[in-house]
Amino acid sequence: MLVSSGTCIDSAFVTVTIAPPPNANAGDDTTICIGASTQIGTPADPANKYSWSPSIGLSSPFTSETIASPATTTIYTLSVTNPVGCIKSDEVTVTVNPRNERSFTLQPDAIYIFPGKQFTTSLEIPSGVDDWRVRLKYDPLLVKYNSIANSQAIPDDNNGELLVNGNGGSHSIPITFDAFLPNTSDTIYPIQLFVDTAKVAECDTWNTTGTILMLADYCGKNIRVVSSTGKKYFLSIKDRSIDFGVGLSGNVYLEVFDYVGNSALVVSNGALEAGEYSAAFDLPVGVYFCLMRAGIFESVVKVMVVR
Repeated sequence: MLVSSGTCIDSAFVTVTIAPPPNANAGDDTTICIGASTQIGTPADPANKYSWSPSIGLSSPFTSETIASPATTTIYTLSVTNPVGCIKSDEVTVTVNPRNERSFTLQPDAIYIFPGKQFTTSLEIPSGVDDWRVRLKYDPLLVKYNSIANSQAIPDDNNGELLVNGNGGSHSIPITFDAFLPNTSDTIYPIQLFVDTAKVAECDTWNTTGTILMLADYCGKNIRVVSSTGKKYFLSIKDRSIDFGVGLSGNVYLEVFDYVGNSALVVSNGALEAGEYSAAFDLPVGVYFCLMRAGIFESVVKVMVVR
């Protein structure tokens, strides 16, 4: 700068320093599942000031690093101001993916079964899965694995388990079982379904729904297996229970008559496997006779019903 007055001239100088802009680094773009969180930003320079916009979903909007947990995909802008007032900004995108629940199910959700007959349930594989392995659990005295279609299965009937492996989703797998006489007084039995492994997208989870087996109405529905090893034929009455043994598999006729010979209850009139059985009964007070025929075995036992 020059200053003159008449013939006198003077000069002065000033130095203008160009300050470098601050470093603004919001971090790399990232993807999270809805409900999750992630860290964005980079370590701070203590001399600078920081602010994030928008501040929604951030744990601290005035630090260089912060935890972001937005509900939807959001672009965050980091503004950095240095001590001389220079400002620089950077952006980071946090993409939020929804959580999808993949359902493995057994269909139908209830199946009526008849002892000695086969039944089929369908394993429904959901979409969005690749390699998977599921496990079915059932009562091994009531149900035995028979066959499967379009997949691989490893049965363990001693423990009542069936492992099924497969690839890909969106299809049904029919599984056939054999049903037998139950060994408890229950009339409803579950087949449980578990997922051991399944390859799904990052934000996907899975759930399972099994099925229930219900005893259909048939002659001898109240008969229960006591032992699967048949050694001899016998017939006895204990309290309100008819206990009997079948030495060899075959047709078993078991009926209760009142004292004048009228039929009061048909316990069994069909094929039974060799074994020991028990059948509960509920009859009015009176005198009855129980007749059992199986092969060449025949026995009649007196039944007294008192209160």
